[in-house]
Amino acid sequence: MADWKYTQGCRARGVSPTRTPIALLTGAVVLVVGFHAANLLYIANGLNCEALTLACPERTAPWSQPDTNSYLRVAEALLEKGLLETSYLSRLPGYPALLAASIRITGGATPVLWLAALLAGAAAAAIAWITFVLTDRTAAALTAVLLFSVWLNAYQFSAQLLTDAPHAFLSVVAFAATLRWREREPAGAAWLAGALWMAAQSLRLTFFPLAVILPLLLWKRRPSGRYIAVSASLCLATAIVPALVIASNHRHHQVWSPSFSSSANLACHAVPRLQEELGMGRFRALRKKCHERFRGMEPAEKIPAQLDHAFAFLGQRPMLAFRSFAHEIGAQTTFPSRPYAVRTTHRFYPAWMTTSRRTLGLFWLCALGGLLVIARRDRGLALFLMATFWLVMIPAGVTHLAEARLRLPLDLLFIPLVVLFVQVVVSAAASCLGWPPDGGFAQPLGKRSMEGGRVCEHSGQSVSPSDDSIES
Repeated sequence: MADWKYTQGCRARGVSPTRTPIALLTGAVVLVVGFHAANLLYIANGLNCEALTLACPERTAPWSQPDTNSYLRVAEALLEKGLLETSYLSRLPGYPALLAASIRITGGATPVLWLAALLAGAAAAAIAWITFVLTDRTAAALTAVLLFSVWLNAYQFSAQLLTDAPHAFLSVVAFAATLRWREREPAGAAWLAGALWMAAQSLRLTFFPLAVILPLLLWKRRPSGRYIAVSASLCLATAIVPALVIASNHRHHQVWSPSFSSSANLACHAVPRLQEELGMGRFRALRKKCHERFRGMEPAEKIPAQLDHAFAFLGQRPMLAFRSFAHEIGAQTTFPSRPYAVRTTHRFYPAWMTTSRRTLGLFWLCALGGLLVIARRDRGLALFLMATFWLVMIPAGVTHLAEARLRLPLDLLFIPLVVLFVQVVVSAAASCLGWPPDGGFAQPLGKRSMEGGRVCEHSGQSVSPSDDSIES
């Protein structure tokens, strides 16, 4: 609490608190990019793939999953028809556009994997900065980077031609840029945040409703007119990609929908899951039967038919449906992400490299503790993170057998909260035992005055954590 008030107190006086060390951010980028690059080269070397382009013999290509083919089909359509004439009802335009650019420049899609490794480095720097803002401790920021560097789910998806990893990495960098705009108000951070959120939205549907919850994060007491104008523009920017995609789908298919996946998941995942729980058959067989039922329909007919089928079945059993959704959300919260599904990579990764459910349970318990700490300091930030959790997990609860691959952005966004909670616990224990501040976990960056306050950077002003002028 004192660290947060110290930082806010410095800013209230127009003085910058101690800045995040550049060496920390640079080291985070180098460390994580190196690890992800090593992961790619490790797989490529084991399967005789080219080191630079990552091109492999077709029968052993480890980067492709069944979903990869649908992205490649849209990429081929982009190259053939152009951006405006391509349909995005099956896949959003962002990732196919990257694949198309890679194919046009290098002759193959696999070099896009290197972009995921670079984005992982940007995500590491963002996580370090967010943790530093929340804790004002370099050691805490370093701990967050180290935790991210060994987060196995990130490596799992950065080595596959899927949107999971790039989307998660872009999301955490966009969040950091938004937080930077709110904290310091440099206009460049707001424009960068808008561009990054739009890029993330072009990859997956997850943050399509972002414009609804973003005001929770951007809200301030007594904001300036400039802050209101730029923040409103940022919120509007996050509605551009959803609007364009929906307009494109209506133009090509006469449906006001961003994708057919939502209705398909509801009809052919949520319904078969509940049917299996009711003893009406096996999920996989029921899902296959559902897809066959709607096969051959045009999108304008298919999407309403799927929604009618889902709501008719689920509406007859509202309590059972609610329990099924709640159980799925709970299971995906503590379930490891989908393991390597490509058979050729199994031998490269021993079983211990899968994060256990106990570890994930402890992670989310600490994340909840960190969220409660944040709620005492910054309700807007806490509400935004809570809304983001449900924004990700409610659609995930519609699916089944996804094994938490949809949860990956939350893993990264909540790492700083886990570290914050650990710091608070260590500090409390150190205080009880009479140890040095934080028990040696992390020493404060600013100098302390004789009265216990800290000196803001580039100023001789001592800021006491109990100053009445500091907003909580």
